[in-house]
This record gives sequence, C-alpha cells and structure tokens, in this order.
Amino acid sequence: MVIAKKLATLAALLFGLVGLAAITGFNSKIAGTQLFSQVESLEEQEIINAYVSFVAQHGRMYTTHSKHNEKYEIFKNNYLKIKEYNKRGGDAPFVMGVNHMADMSENEFKKLLGVTIPKVLMDETEGVFVMSTMSSFSPSSDEPKKPLHHHNRRNKTSSHHERRSPHLNESPKVAEQVNWIEMGVVSKPYEQSHCGSCWSFTTAATLESLAVISGKFKQPPSFSMQQLLDCDASNDGCKGGWMYKAYVYTSEHGIMNYTDYPYRVDADHSKCKYNKNQTVFKNIGMKQEKSMSNEALMKVLMKQPVGVGIFTNANFQFYKSGVMTEDTLKCSSGENKVNHGVTVVGYGKTTTPEEQKHCQQYWIVRNSWGTKWGENGFFRLCMDGTGTTEQPYGICSLNRFPTYPTMEDNGIEAEILFSE
Repeated sequence: MVIAKKLATLAALLFGLVGLAAITGFNSKIAGTQLFSQVESLEEQEIINAYVSFVAQHGRMYTTHSKHNEKYEIFKNNYLKIKEYNKRGGDAPFVMGVNHMADMSENEFKKLLGVTIPKVLMDETEGVFVMSTMSSFSPSSDEPKKPLHHHNRRNKTSSHHERRSPHLNESPKVAEQVNWIEMGVVSKPYEQSHCGSCWSFTTAATLESLAVISGKFKQPPSFSMQQLLDCDASNDGCKGGWMYKAYVYTSEHGIMNYTDYPYRVDADHSKCKYNKNQTVFKNIGMKQEKSMSNEALMKVLMKQPVGVGIFTNANFQFYKSGVMTEDTLKCSSGENKVNHGVTVVGYGKTTTPEEQKHCQQYWIVRNSWGTKWGENGFFRLCMDGTGTTEQPYGICSLNRFPTYPTMEDNGIEAEILFSE
C-alpha cells in the first residue's frame, strides 16, 4: 500500500498533476503497472523509494511513460552500481552517492566532457611549438575577424613544453599544502549542464582567481563562460575547446561579468554579444606547460590556480567525498587522451589512517558539475605515483598539459601576432 502511494505521488510529479486531489485521485494500480514493472523484491522497493526521492529533489518532469521507464532503468542500474561500490566500506578510497546525474546514462555523461586537445600538443617530439592553424576570432558582429598566429621561439623558451621554466626553480621550497579555496580566491562552482563547455568554465575560474591574486578584485568575481562559448571562434562551443586558446582570446578582448552575459542551460554557440565597454578583466599572457612533475606543478600552484585537462570516465559520475585513486578510477594510461577541463586549486596531505591507507598526497580540484556533485563541487585526486609506468602523466593525466593565464609581461612565452 505504501509503495502504491509513492507510485501515485511519483506519477503526479512526473506528469505535472498538481494539488492534493490530483495526487490522491491518481489510479495507483495503473501507475504501478505502467510506470514500473512488477515489484518483486525488497531491493526493488528500496530503489523505487530512492527514485521517488530523486525525482522530487531534482524536479524531474518526464513527459511520456516510455521516457520515464527509460530513465528509471538508468537510475536503477546506477543506484545498484553505487550501492555495490559502497559495500567496500573502509576498503574504498572514496564514497559514491546518488546525485543529480543518477538518471544519466554513460553516453549522456560523456557529453559533459568537452576538452579538445590541439594536435600539436600530442606531438611528443622536441622542437619549435607552432599553432598557426587556429580559427579566427569573432568577438562581435561589428568587429572584423583577425587571424591568430602564435609561436614559442626556441631561442626564447628553449623547448618550453618539455623543460621547466627557469622561474619555477627559483622557489626556495615547496609549501606543504596550498588551498586557494580557504584563501578566498575561488568562486563557487557552476554547473555546465548538457554542454561540452568545461573548457570555458576552467578558463573563467582561473581568470577569476587571478583577478583576486593580482589585486584587481577583492573578492572572487564570476566571469562569463557564455561569452567564451559565443565569441571565441578558436574554440567550438559545446563541442569542446582548449583553455590556452581561450586565454589568448581574453588577453586580447578581456572578459565580461557573468551577470552581464549569463550562462544558458542550452549553452551552445549563438550570436556573440561581446561589449568591449563591459569587460572587467584581461590577462596579459598565458603559459602552457607539458608533462610537469608534481613538484613543478606545486610551485605554480603556490602562485595561482591552474587549468588542466584530465581523462575522465564513468567512475567519476557519482563521486561524493574522499580522495579518488588510480586503482578505482582506472584513468591514467598514457594511451588515454584528456577529455575534461578542470581547475586545480591546491594540494594537501591525507590526515586520517583510513585515507592514508590509499593515498599520501592529493590535488584539490574545482569541477563544473555544480555544487550537488562531489565535495560541494570540488574533488580530490591522489597524486602518488606520478611518473611511474602506470601513471606516466600523473593521475588521469592531470600533469600532462597544465595551462594558466598570467599578469606579468615576462610571463608571455608565446609571441602573439595579430594582423588583418
């Protein structure tokens, strides 16, 4: 009887029936047969209860029975996956939980992964770094497009991507821990929704932190991801992009506030609404490292948050808390291409015996899947084992392509040439 009532309530939620009379008047027998297969076990009842709570909490409105059935089956499979993983208890390095992605299939989840690595970065050979094939910018409908060419000249940077930059070695000592969240320079994570726009969120996040660190802002601002999606023609909107290209764009055109150019849920390319007079921040330069050691990346993080590409798979989808490790994620093979852009905002050491069984040091990372995911939108990745055969580029290839904006003239290690 209790299950029937829950089914009736669920049906009302799904099909927009409002008011107590609509709920109590709904035929629970029909709801039970049309919306679910026959309840055969206590476990099935548990899943239905969880699904009812999920639909109510996240305001899901599936318009047809077939769509409802499809989503319920996806939720059921995901719920059982989460439950089975959490049975490991203390043997599991992190905890999984039901979140707003619980009715999302693996294929739907993959649409959130929108990093597109320039082919030149995948070339492991030494030599002059040239990216002269990027698309032209289109910052506004009335501003002419300008082709962009930028080169790292060998006599200036000496294979910048394979060797450590000289200023990194000047740091006397690597700090034991860095947490830019606690220092008040990291904004609250936004949710990218069903759009491969992670690169724009990472670009905005690193610029927001740099704006505070540089003294331009006292509190972390919120910059416009939608401006980057609409106006940065060197990237591909919801189909993917790369942070370094976006930093080139913002170094020339600046970036607007989120409130002046807000993000849309259907955030794909649309007409650029760039307004030069509303730009509030502009980076001077940008840096792009390659295959950094943990120590070198820590030294950069002592100065500012860093954008990185990582390889993300379905094991990330239901992360709730704790430190994620390679033995569970299976994400660090050198064959895996990075597919998701995130912002590293610090690092630290595990402190409890339970955590230390699995990991000693970890990265603190800001994601773009909203505050209902992970640790209020953030997550921790174990950095142990970087440079080994199993993790040649660090966990999930996090150390492979760090890229970040700068505010110092000597930070521009790429020559930017604009011409008509």
